[in-house]
Amino acid sequence: MARWPEVVGEAVAAHCRPLRLEDDGTLVVSADSAAWATQLAYLHGTLMDRLARVCGPGAVSSVRIRTEDPSARGRRWR
Repeated sequence: MARWPEVVGEAVAAHCRPLRLEDDGTLVVSADSAAWATQLAYLHGTLMDRLARVCGPGAVSSVRIRTEDPSARGRRWR
């Protein structure tokens, strides 16, 4: 959690924050808007590579993105 800005970069970290790592390896992330949730989804491959480098291979198996924007739904990618 403390290294989140290193994983995603300062710009993304200002709008998206990790909430928890579930037992099954799912990282739950909150985005402050649907646009930032989409941006994080677009970076999925890079995000998974960086998480493996920072957290160790297999520590995070998937990412579920929630938005604080009530008009958008949570998204999950493996």
